[in-house]
Amino acid sequence: MRLTIYELMNRYVYPAIRRRLVEILYHDIGLNQMEIARLLGITQSAVSRYVVKNRGTFLDVSKFSEIEYDLRKIAKQVAERKLDEYTLHIELSRVIFKMLAKGYVCNFHSKLDRTINLRKCSICPKLFSSYI
Repeated sequence: MRLTIYELMNRYVYPAIRRRLVEILYHDIGLNQMEIARLLGITQSAVSRYVVKNRGTFLDVSKFSEIEYDLRKIAKQVAERKLDEYTLHIELSRVIFKMLAKGYVCNFHSKLDRTINLRKCSICPKLFSSYI
C-alpha cells in the first residue's frame, strides 16, 4: 500500500510524538490525566489511551535521544504553562520534521510501504533539512 509522508506523519509519527509527550507529563512530571488533557487540548480518554499504550505505539520515539530531549523540553514548558496551544503545535511539528529530516522514520515507512527504495529516496531530508 502506498503511504505518502503526510499520511505517515498523520497516522503514525504525530500520535507517537504525542504519546511520548503524554508519558513524560504523566510519569515523569506527575501531572494527572485531566491536567494533561486540558494543557494539550485533547480528551482525558485520549490521554488515558496514550498512557496505557493503546494509541501511538507503532513508533517508539523515545529511542532517539535528540527527540527525547526536545520532547522533555516541550513537556517542561507545557507543565509550566509557557506554551499556548498554537505554539505547542508548532513545536511538535518541528520535532516531527526533525525526525523526518534525520531519516529516523525511513525504515518504518519502508516497512509500511514496500514500494519505497531506501537507497533512492531522499524526499524527507530534502524537504525538512532546515529543521535539523
